[in-house]
Amino acid sequence: PSSGLKLSSKILREGLFKAVDSDSENNNVTEFDDLGDGCLLVDTWMGGSIVVLWDGRNHVDINLFTYEEDFEQATAFEE
Repeated sequence: PSSGLKLSSKILREGLFKAVDSDSENNNVTEFDDLGDGCLLVDTWMGGSIVVLWDGRNHVDINLFTYEEDFEQATAFEE
C-alpha cells in the first residue's frame, strides 16, 4: 500500500467492517485465514453479499453483490 502500512488480514477485516457499516445488519463477517498466505472475508445480508480475497501479498479482489442496483451504495462503499 502507498501509505507504507503492511497489508494484513486484520487491516482488511477492519476496512470491511467500516465499509459495510458495523451498526447495520451487515455485521456478519466470516473469515477464512487457513487458505495459504492470505485470507477470504465473506459478509452476507438480505440485500446481497461481499467477498474480499487477499493473496497474502499485494493483490486484493473485492466482489460486492446486491439484489437491487444501488449506485449510491456502491459509491459509498468505494469511498
